[in-house]
Order: sequence, then C-alpha cells, then structure tokens
Amino acid sequence: MAERFTGNVSRGVKQAGFYVLRGALMPSVLVEIAFISNPWEEQMLQSLDFRLASAEAIVDAVLKFAEQ
Repeated sequence: MAERFTGNVSRGVKQAGFYVLRGALMPSVLVEIAFISNPWEEQMLQSLDFRLASAEAIVDAVLKFAEQ
C-alpha cells in the first residue's frame, strides 16, 4: 500500500480482537484505506481511480503474502 500511495502516511500494522476478524472461519485481514471523517480522504474515496488503485494494491499485497 505504501508503495502505491507514496503521499500517505502508514499507520503501521495493528492487532485487535475485532469481531469481523475473530468471527471469520478463514484467514482474514481488515484494511482501512481512508477515513470518511477526514475531508481530504472523503474526497479521494469519491474517485473511481482511487478506489480501483486501492483494490489493486490490496490484491497485490495478498498475492505477495501468499507467495511467501
């Protein structure tokens, strides 16, 4: 993600007992791309190009992880 969106600050990897992760019956990850409460990020989320690039970055990260 950081490679694709160089202008953003990485908040790092966190761990928590979120139900959406604990309740999953398969390996899972929760990715927060942007926060709608942030006006600049809300504007980015309105862009189809940003959403597609975000989705591609997630797919690339999952594939890279699976190769390891």
